[in-house]
Amino acid sequence: MGCDWHWNCRKPPPFVLEPGYRSTSIQGYSAKKKSIQGYTVVGGSNIWISARGIGTYSFDTENGLWSKASDWVLPFHGRADFFPDHGIWLGFSSQGNLLYCSPDLEVSMECKPEVDMIIWNDLNPLGEWIPLKSHLVHLGSGKFCVAKMFERVDTPMRGNIPHVERIVVFHWIGAATQQGRRRA
Repeated sequence: MGCDWHWNCRKPPPFVLEPGYRSTSIQGYSAKKKSIQGYTVVGGSNIWISARGIGTYSFDTENGLWSKASDWVLPFHGRADFFPDHGIWLGFSSQGNLLYCSPDLEVSMECKPEVDMIIWNDLNPLGEWIPLKSHLVHLGSGKFCVAKMFERVDTPMRGNIPHVERIVVFHWIGAATQQGRRRA
């Protein structure tokens, strides 16, 4: 059985050489650090990566070259996905854990893309539940699911081993288009 692809190492994005850049996981993102904030695929062959304080870079997968797209950063935290049936990018806000949608990023190269609307407010957990991570899952036919993970830690009265509970909450979201206007 043959395969049509192979793995190879590419140059890192140019911003990793910028002063102040800090290599951190996206989940460990801090607004005070110059680290990767968000990323997405644009036009089917360009990977856009944004770093706060540095801007947005584009990696062209066809020619293997990096270029600076702009000084602004994507309005998303973590991965944003394009849903062609609806003509929108969906992702979690860089300003909080709200699910945002944004219009066409490709036409926004000259100016910072604006977030079109909030389509899901974050669940307000009970005080002892700590939000860990959220994932957006496309279910097809205009349906989405937000999987939100929480953790609760009980510190024992005696001993030093805390009891940790984790829970996942699923939120179902339906999206539709009506005369070119996105709504949820």
